[in-house]
Amino acid sequence: MSCQADCIYPKRDRQIKVSQRSSKIPFLIGEVADAAFATRFRQLLTNQALNHTLRTSYPDDNQITELAQTACPFVIATNARFLVRVALKSLDGSFHIVRKGRIWELLEEYLQSPHTFDALSCCKIMALLALGELYSSSCRAQGTSIPGLAFFSHASKMHDLLQGRPSVDTVEISLLLCLYALSINRRHSAYFLASSAVRHCLHLNRIWWSAYMLDHTTASISSQIASVSDDEIFVDLPSCTGVTGTQQADFQHTELFIARIQLARVTGSIIKSVYGRAQETKPFLQRVQQALQDLKQWLQRLPPDIQMDSGSSHSKPIAVQSLHLAFSQSVILATRPVLLYMLRMHKEAKGEAPATAERMVSNTVQTLAEACIRCARHSYATVVESWIEGSFQTFDYFNTRCLFSSATILAISSLLDGPDSSENRENFEVASQLIKKLQNAGSFSATEFCHHLEAIKENIQGFSATGNSSPDHEPTQFMASGMALAEPSLEAFLQSEQDLPDIDFFLDNAQVGGLYWPMYSPL
Repeated sequence: MSCQADCIYPKRDRQIKVSQRSSKIPFLIGEVADAAFATRFRQLLTNQALNHTLRTSYPDDNQITELAQTACPFVIATNARFLVRVALKSLDGSFHIVRKGRIWELLEEYLQSPHTFDALSCCKIMALLALGELYSSSCRAQGTSIPGLAFFSHASKMHDLLQGRPSVDTVEISLLLCLYALSINRRHSAYFLASSAVRHCLHLNRIWWSAYMLDHTTASISSQIASVSDDEIFVDLPSCTGVTGTQQADFQHTELFIARIQLARVTGSIIKSVYGRAQETKPFLQRVQQALQDLKQWLQRLPPDIQMDSGSSHSKPIAVQSLHLAFSQSVILATRPVLLYMLRMHKEAKGEAPATAERMVSNTVQTLAEACIRCARHSYATVVESWIEGSFQTFDYFNTRCLFSSATILAISSLLDGPDSSENRENFEVASQLIKKLQNAGSFSATEFCHHLEAIKENIQGFSATGNSSPDHEPTQFMASGMALAEPSLEAFLQSEQDLPDIDFFLDNAQVGGLYWPMYSPL
C-alpha cells in the first residue's frame, strides 16, 4: 500500500504493529524507537508504506533454557576476580546497583565454598560474571558461544525461582540481568526486569533511581510506557550526607548520578509531549521549544567538572562521555521529527509544488534541523574517538545505539544538499562500516541496526535529488552538543512564543498522519 493510499482513511492512534508467524500476537513498535524512525525515513524516501525491519538477532528462549539445564560453568579464582572487576567498572559512574565492598566479600566467600553458598548470593555472582565476560570480550567468532550467556542463563533460572519475596538482593540481580539482556538485544526482557525492579525497591534510594533510569531507558528503546509516572514519585535524590569512612568508596559520583537522574526525567517528559498519544493542546513546535528549554536548564545546572564546554568531550571520563551522549540523544529525540519534515519539504520543492514547500521551510525549521544535525555529529565524533582510543566495548548497547541514531540523522542531512552534505554522507558511511564491524564481531544489536542501514542505503540510491537547498545555510562546525543549544538562532527560538501552523498540520493533523501512523498488514 502506498503512503498516499494509506492516508485516505487514517487514524491518529495507528502505530507500527508487526506480526511474526512464530508469535501469537503482534507487538508494538512505537515512534520513539530509533529503528521506527529509520523506517519513517525510508517510507519518505520511497513514498511507500514499507514494512518495519524485524528484530530477529538475539538469543532465543530455547537457547537460554537449554544452557540453564547444563552444568554451571567453572571459573578459576583469578578469572572470576577479573570478570567481576570488569563488571563493576562498567557500572562505575553510570548506575548504582551493588556495593563494591560487599561484592568482593561475597566473591571470596563464593570461591572458597561454592557448593555451600546461598542461592541468592550465587545468583548475584553469576549475573556479575555474565556482565564481566561479555564486556571483556571484543569479538565472538561465528558458531562459538555467546560471552557470558551460560552465566546469564543460570542466573536467570535462579532469579525466577527466588522471586517469592522481593529483597535488596533480588532487585540488584534484576538490574544486573537487565543490563546483560539489553546488551544481547533482548530488550523486552530488559524492560520487564527494570520494570519489576522499580516496583520492588522503594526502600533503597540509589538502587531505586538506578531502576528508574533503566526503566526509562528500556521503555524508550522499545517505545513502551515507563512503569511509574513522575507525578507519583516522591523519592529524594541521592546524597552523600552521613556517608563516612569505608562507605565512601561505595557511594561515589553522586553529582554525576543526580545529573543522570534529572536527564532521564527530562527525556521522559520529552517523549510524553513530543511522541505521546494523548491529544495535545499546544502546537508541535511549542512542545519542541519546551523540550529544548528543559534540556538547556538541565545543562546549565551541571556541576563544572561534568559541564559540556566548547571543546570536545573525548578527554572526559567514560561515564561523563556517556552522559554527554545521552544528552545529545535527548536533543535528537526532540528535534528529529522536524528534520524529517524538512527532508519532505526539500523533496516536494523538487516536485510539483516547490513554492509551497519552500515557504513551509522557515528559519525556525532550519534552526531546529541544524541543532539535530549538530548533536548527531557530536555523538558520532565521540563514539568514533572512543573506538580509536580502544575504549569502545563491542557488546555495549548504549554506544552502539548512539552510533546508529546519529548515522540515521547524518543520512538524512546528506540529502538536504547543504554545504556539509558530502561530509555528512562520508560520516554516515563510516558509521555504517563501524556498525558492520560490530556485527561481524558478534554484536546482536549491531546486527539489527545493520539491517536498517542496509535498507536505508538501498533507498537512498533510489532517491534522486536535483538542485541545491537554500544558499543561506552556513557550514555546520563541530561543537559539543551542549553548545548547539547556545546558537543565536536557537536562542531566539527558545525565547520566542511563535508557532508554525504548517508544520503542526503535517505532524499532528490526522489527514496527513499516514507517514507517522501507518497501518501495516500482517506478514
